[in-house]
Amino acid sequence: GTRVRYNVSKAQVIVNLDGDFLTEHPEALRHTKEWGDNRAPEAGKMNRLYAVESHFSNSGVSSDHRMPLRYEQLKPFLLAVQGALKAYGVAIEGAEPAPNSGFLKARKITAWIQALAKDLAANQGQSLITVGYRQPAEVHALAHRLNVALGNLGKTLSVLEVTAQTNSNQYQAIKTLTREMTAGKVDTLLILGANPAYCATGDLRFGEAMQKVKNKIHLGLYADETAALATWHLPETHPLATWN
Repeated sequence: GTRVRYNVSKAQVIVNLDGDFLTEHPEALRHTKEWGDNRAPEAGKMNRLYAVESHFSNSGVSSDHRMPLRYEQLKPFLLAVQGALKAYGVAIEGAEPAPNSGFLKARKITAWIQALAKDLAANQGQSLITVGYRQPAEVHALAHRLNVALGNLGKTLSVLEVTAQTNSNQYQAIKTLTREMTAGKVDTLLILGANPAYCATGDLRFGEAMQKVKNKIHLGLYADETAALATWHLPETHPLATWN
């Protein structure tokens, strides 16, 4: 499989569609730093963030321009942006005609689409269109096509090959760890948010192997089976206590 990696540090214009790349994305911490580093007007750097979303998000609150739309309106909106980009000289192969949705005729939305298309066309290779996981595959595909047409591929985003880690690989990894602990080769063991003394398969005897380790530090929500065997148990902060 593949996945898309955003290089926010090189993006001068970012369009965030019904997502939250600054908070909910797996690489949100890196995105936030790269986005913030390019918002230093005293250093002559100031990117622009547009948010089009069906619900409030941290990315939307942080945006320079925010447009609220219903979930199902995101695709026709993006198709309209695609049509406007063609008018600004951006060649888009296989582009569908712009939709005739009634909401797109509103003066505010029309002005938004034109301003957005003009800004994207003026920042080819330095723009980025992101889509949240709630949107369907065709919206993600459309955004990717626009990113390619804008020359962003290889600059503000890249496509990476992903090798899925199978259950067999995970089993072999924990089996190797258990064998090393039993042999006394592990001096310090950190267990973060897991309970392997209970969850590891019984044939591994992980709990018995843990007792051969001198320093065992467990971070977890509960004083569970692994915590009971640990030298130190540190209480993990619950997602509800950290606003997820």
